[in-house]
Amino acid sequence: MDISETIRELYFFASAPRIFSLEELADFTDAPIELKSLKRALLHDSRFIAFPSKCSDKELFILDSVLFKWFIHLNIRLAKIRQFSLSKGQIISLFNQLRFGDRIDCLPMPAIRWANRFGLVCPCRTNARYMFPLAKLLSFMKKDYVSHIADVLPDLCEYQVWNVSLRSRMRECVKCGFAMFNSDVIHIVKCREALMKGGKKTLQELGLSFGLTRERIRQKEEIFWISIDTRSSYTRPFLEAFLCDFMSSSGALVTDVKSRRAPLSIFLAKCMGVPYVELKKMGLALLAVTPKEMVVLKSLKIFDEDIVGDEIAERLDLDSKVVFSYRDLSILSKKIAIYNQLHLAKCQKVYLALRSIGRPAHFSEITAGHNAMWPESASKERNIHAVLGRQRLGIVWIGIKGTYALKEWGYERPSKSLYETVAEIVKNKYAELGKPVPMTVITAELGRYRRIVNPSSLTIVLNYNPKVQCMGKDTFVPRNTLEDRNEELSLEKLDKMFAKFQEKAGS
Repeated sequence: MDISETIRELYFFASAPRIFSLEELADFTDAPIELKSLKRALLHDSRFIAFPSKCSDKELFILDSVLFKWFIHLNIRLAKIRQFSLSKGQIISLFNQLRFGDRIDCLPMPAIRWANRFGLVCPCRTNARYMFPLAKLLSFMKKDYVSHIADVLPDLCEYQVWNVSLRSRMRECVKCGFAMFNSDVIHIVKCREALMKGGKKTLQELGLSFGLTRERIRQKEEIFWISIDTRSSYTRPFLEAFLCDFMSSSGALVTDVKSRRAPLSIFLAKCMGVPYVELKKMGLALLAVTPKEMVVLKSLKIFDEDIVGDEIAERLDLDSKVVFSYRDLSILSKKIAIYNQLHLAKCQKVYLALRSIGRPAHFSEITAGHNAMWPESASKERNIHAVLGRQRLGIVWIGIKGTYALKEWGYERPSKSLYETVAEIVKNKYAELGKPVPMTVITAELGRYRRIVNPSSLTIVLNYNPKVQCMGKDTFVPRNTLEDRNEELSLEKLDKMFAKFQEKAGS
């Protein structure tokens, strides 16, 4: 018996819902099997997914149909408890339910990547977690619809939809579903859902086209939705089409409304009772948005304030009420950033001009950058300087005349003037050292107060500071100290003069 015939014989064992090793597969048959040949055959068979050997001292495998069913059922279980994301540790623990004997101690990434192709599990922006977009969709569907998935699943596995064109299969199912209705209902529904050229049509437009009233058109349209909602035979083809469309997009819940697939995807979601929100300003449609997510999205604060995509993504990712996959979150945050950048306030434009320079800059340089980026709204230096002076959006003056930076770079506005700071440093260091303070010590100490200091400004401040006195080449003392010493010397001199005067008077 050659190795291919052996694998066919062992296929029954492999079809069990489990993760198996080469040794376990070989032990299933009495015929002697060389493990190297068996491993080579399994690796060349697209039906088997190999786990990395570092998870175990044994080579592990799972059948693709078994993995597909397991992920579908996992999404159903998560939908029931409205849990849409899991940590790596939780996923590893769940995978161990498929393993008998020794345990898996790391995430089986080949299986995760395979399931990610179909949106059955997706990475989150936070690396330690994974999102289950199908569970999020199923949580909005009627229990009857979710139970129908068990009926659809055998067909999906029989067709091995993961190996065929999902878009083609989806169109076949939609065609099969529409075939249950008469031509008038089909035409009305397709026009109402923008599934035909010309875009979405109103009841009035269709009424004129059919020579019927708006109410009669509405009744014909309602026949379609009631049939899908109440009769499983009408529901099933659209449910399968919905699942195929979902998998073909790798589980995307954020759709560009201008894309070719958007109208059909939204229509199938509507068939399954999955809500969607259209963000017209962004040109996006968001499927399966929870009420808590709606509160965040309707707050509009993120649309008014954020102009950097990564910062928007980080804010949304940190919000526990919002659950998006890495891909969906990236699309949403970039669209928001692009929209906001097209509707920027003056302060936001100045911020972006400074940010593009990437370092502290004088307002004249920032003005040049601003006018290069937005030539249609060029500004004069005094106007840009006035905007910078308000120090909004993290813009700060760094203590150098006309020079500004960003707080996100680690800069802060000095709490004291350079005159006061230098006088304080000289006073403290003089008290500590007991001798005139060298300029090198002052410069080093000044770095604790300011990141950047103009050398010429420091020279001027040291030589013309009313609280600092130069004692020699680049050494300084507090001026009050000299005055105290002069006062002490004057009193001592007077005492000596008074003593001499008394001696002369006595003689």
